[in-house]
Amino acid sequence: MSDPDDKLDANLVLALHALLRERSVSRAAARMGLGQPAMSHALKRLRERFDDPLLVRGDGRLMQLTPRAVELADLAQQGVESIARVFAAPAAFDPVTCVRRFRVASSDAMNVNLLPGLLARLAHEAPGVDLELPITGPSVATALEEGRLDLAIGRWDLAPMGLRRRRLYRERLVCVVRAEHPRVGETLDLATYLALPHVLVAPRGTPHGVVDDALARLGHQRRIAVVLQSFVAAMIIVASSDLVLTLPQRLVQRLQGQLVLRVLAPPIDLDSFELHLVWHERDHYDPAHRWLRGLVVSVLQTDDDA
Repeated sequence: MSDPDDKLDANLVLALHALLRERSVSRAAARMGLGQPAMSHALKRLRERFDDPLLVRGDGRLMQLTPRAVELADLAQQGVESIARVFAAPAAFDPVTCVRRFRVASSDAMNVNLLPGLLARLAHEAPGVDLELPITGPSVATALEEGRLDLAIGRWDLAPMGLRRRRLYRERLVCVVRAEHPRVGETLDLATYLALPHVLVAPRGTPHGVVDDALARLGHQRRIAVVLQSFVAAMIIVASSDLVLTLPQRLVQRLQGQLVLRVLAPPIDLDSFELHLVWHERDHYDPAHRWLRGLVVSVLQTDDDA
C-alpha cells in the first residue's frame, strides 16, 4: 500500500469517481476525456493507494465493486462535488440580501460630506449593511493590514505594500468667520488674519497644520486660541465668536445653510490636496467590498458634480 502521506492528486478523486460509476476502464476514460492507458494507470495507482483491487471482473461486461469500493463510492461523489464547487463561478452579489458590517476610518469632515448620501443609498439598496466608524489614529495602515478596518476615506498618506487606493477628489481650504464679525469685511487680509485668534482642528492630535507651515515660510506665526479634533464643533464655535477657522471648502458648502458664516479666501497661498479611498489588497476582489467602494465613489462624485 502507498504511504498515506504521499502527495494527494485531485485527479485521482475524479478518476475514482468515474471508475466506480462506470465500472469500466474504457467508459471511465471516455467520461473524463482520457485515453484508456491513462485511465488504466490511474486505476493501478488507486489500487496501490487503497491496497484493494476496487474493481474486479464479474460475469457481465461491467466490472464489480469490491466492498471497499462500495465504501468509497459516496465519498468519491462528495469529493467530485466539492471540487466542482471550488471552480464554480461565484454567486452574483446582491446588495439587497447582503448582511455585513464595514469598519471605515474617516474624518468628521468626510463624514459630513459622505454619510448623508451614503446612508440614504444603503437604506434603499442594501438595508442589511451597517457601518462602524471607529476613532482612528496614526495606525490606519496597520489596522487595514490586520483586517481591523475595511476602508480608509480621506486625506491619508498611506503607501505600504499591500494597500490600494483610489483618488476621490481634490479639495482646497477656505476661511470662515461669523457673519457679523466686527473686524472682517468682504475680504480677509494677512494683517487681520494674523491679528485674529484662530481655531485649529487637529484630527490626529498634532497642534500644527499646513496653515502654520505656510505662515512660517513667510516669517509669520498665528495665535491658536482653541485646538480640537472636530471641524463641525469648530464651525459652531466660530459662528458665535470672533475666532477664524481655516477648513475644507466642501465641508463649508455642506453646512453653510445651517450656520451663519462668512466664507473668505485665505490671505496666503495654501496648496490644494487630494482625498483618497484606501483598502487592503486582500479585499480588492471581494464582491461586497468592491460594491461598497463603488458606492462611496458614486456618492462623492455625484455630490462633487452638483
